[in-house]
Amino acid sequence: MSRNEDEHVKEVYARFGLAIYFAQVLEHAVVNSLVLVEFFPTHVKSFTTREAWEKEVDGFMARHFAATLGRLIGRLSSVIPVPPDLEGMLREALSMRNWLAHEYFRERATDFMTERGRDRMIDELEAARALLQRADARLNALIRPVRQKHGLTEEKIQKIYDETLAKAGGDGYPSAQHARTKRGVVIDNRPSAGLVTIPTLRFN
Repeated sequence: MSRNEDEHVKEVYARFGLAIYFAQVLEHAVVNSLVLVEFFPTHVKSFTTREAWEKEVDGFMARHFAATLGRLIGRLSSVIPVPPDLEGMLREALSMRNWLAHEYFRERATDFMTERGRDRMIDELEAARALLQRADARLNALIRPVRQKHGLTEEKIQKIYDETLAKAGGDGYPSAQHARTKRGVVIDNRPSAGLVTIPTLRFN
């Protein structure tokens, strides 16, 4: 394999990785949305210690992360009204995620062998990334008023991100735009962030 061909193959892998990354971002956004619209209304007033709060929220999230993305989307739609356009976008994103995870390289095995085929793969992987990211942004827009109601403003999210980054001693994540806390909760530092450190919210 020539150097140029090697770099071309690596770009396909990188584009695939980015698309799958945003599929996981979307999955996490759905779970965080469920925390806000399902868990908070019935639990937020009942805790008096941070330890109890974190244990219950972590348990809720763990149970939902064990479910498939399709079930999570269905659960979200059963708890809050989801606009038809967003429902359709989430279902399209689900199909895209499943195709990427289970079938993509098998179906594109022949394309992967040639430069022209790999170019097509790069284009469609970029389209997949864009779809998944749009679905995430649209869901975040729907949930933003709920987040703000519970005090999780954009400024609060940025503050949490900055604190986490400072503790990690890093310079930022310009490509992924995310950091991960020691508790495994992803923080998104984009202005429309929807992935948050929910376990620390009530007791900060």
